[in-house]
Amino acid sequence: MTVISSPVTVRPHDSLLHVLKLMEYQYVPKLVVTDEFNNPLGILTQKDILEKIDKIAGRSLSEIYVSELMRTDFLRVENGVDPIEAARLLLERNQPMIVITSEEGKVIGVILKKDLVSYYASLIKGVHKALDFMSKPVETVIDEEPLSEAVKIMKSKSLGRLVVVSKSGKVVGMLSTNDALFVLPFLTNSKCLEVPVKDVMNPSLNIASLSEDLSSVAMMISVRVPRSAVFLENGKPIGIITSSDIVRALVDENTKKYLMEIKIYTSQF
Repeated sequence: MTVISSPVTVRPHDSLLHVLKLMEYQYVPKLVVTDEFNNPLGILTQKDILEKIDKIAGRSLSEIYVSELMRTDFLRVENGVDPIEAARLLLERNQPMIVITSEEGKVIGVILKKDLVSYYASLIKGVHKALDFMSKPVETVIDEEPLSEAVKIMKSKSLGRLVVVSKSGKVVGMLSTNDALFVLPFLTNSKCLEVPVKDVMNPSLNIASLSEDLSSVAMMISVRVPRSAVFLENGKPIGIITSSDIVRALVDENTKKYLMEIKIYTSQF
């Protein structure tokens, strides 16, 4: 099973307006930056844009360029890599994606965490419980707080999402980088960052059970937005699973043993 996706590319001189439209219409939170010969120069993610929001606020999106926002420290692999090794590389290098190049150095694909989540959901059954890999404590923001507060938390802790709660602590939604960037065209006025989180968040949630097979949770977040699952106790969040948690499960020794057993079993038929 391949885990390589087709890349969506931009050039250094493309505008942020163009980037946001690509991300919105194709639902791709991560792009590869290339030159005119399709050689990789860097990558650009929604998180990269959000981290520099203070520098670009007040400027026209058509006058902000990819070259100002992209990162050049990216993970590049020639011809491809197996899913387990891809997961290990992403975790060890703390990178959001792997850029796959040909022998000539041209971009031919990418491996994203969501690709590895789909791989886990398709092949790994009955190995882990959701409880084994959920992250806690859960980072939250109160729904009546201004968006600026949520952005500050996401930037300081390098998070892609926050669970939104009411003043009583009950979960009411999820705020992702995608949700925050959706209103970016309106942020030329700094007051727009003071819009309450509840007006920007996604009210939909994926709720999972602690005893649930991790494969079921992986399947859920691979096909449903938001790409995460929350665990609740009396309506309050006690844990969360994101694509990063599924990637951690892929490099677990039990996963390797399971895949080896499958390989041995299927080779006998």
